Amino acid sequence: MGIAGILLALFSGRFLGVTLNATVATGDAHKFKERDATRYLIQTPTYLVLLLVTICAGVAVWIFFNWLSLHLVEKYNVKMAEAGFANVAMLQISSMLGIVAGAWLSDWAVRKDYRNRLVVFAIGYFAAAPFLLCFLFDPSILVVSICCSLFSFLRALGSVNEMPVLCEVVPSTYRSTAVGILIACACTSGGIGIFVGGLLKKGIGLEVVFAALGGFFVLAGAGFLLAHRRYLARDVSRANAWTVS
Repeated sequence: MGIAGILLALFSGRFLGVTLNATVATGDAHKFKERDATRYLIQTPTYLVLLLVTICAGVAVWIFFNWLSLHLVEKYNVKMAEAGFANVAMLQISSMLGIVAGAWLSDWAVRKDYRNRLVVFAIGYFAAAPFLLCFLFDPSILVVSICCSLFSFLRALGSVNEMPVLCEVVPSTYRSTAVGILIACACTSGGIGIFVGGLLKKGIGLEVVFAALGGFFVLAGAGFLLAHRRYLARDVSRANAWTVS
């Protein structure tokens, strides 16, 4: 998959109309230093909130997406192939629909106030969290399917704002570094989450684990509202000032 991604990048570059000498805006043509990028990101509270939320969401989403199929097999006696298909149908398809809906909603909300992307982000996570509580009430597989689909839809509706917000608070010269750190932390925390989920499965059961994951999204939503209220405007102004300096 990694090789396929590299080949796709090389192929796609021919159609982007961007040369190596024009990959950054004129105002961003500063000499790049890794320590400068790291220093800038550490001093950007909105980015740090995004980073912490990505870690939390990585743990929650990877646990849920990777252990749900086994839960369906053990709880409802469905075949593994059917559980895998149900996992895709419930989570991935609804997630794609949520991405489209969230992108439209975010672009509409930002017309009134550029800070509203974080509000949409928070609303999506707050709205998604309660649907994971269904696992505590011995639900039927139909109820599980509906709740999982709604959870995945609303989570994706919020998370589509991640990169737009990042681009607003980080100058273009440092964005690849910012995205790289973000993805690395998400993958690392997600992998750890899957391992921890397996350990907790033996103790408290996957139903309790799934329900508890909603708490991660509530904390994430609260973090976004904090960043919206205290940090976003300052970080956006700082990024704009850096770009034109």
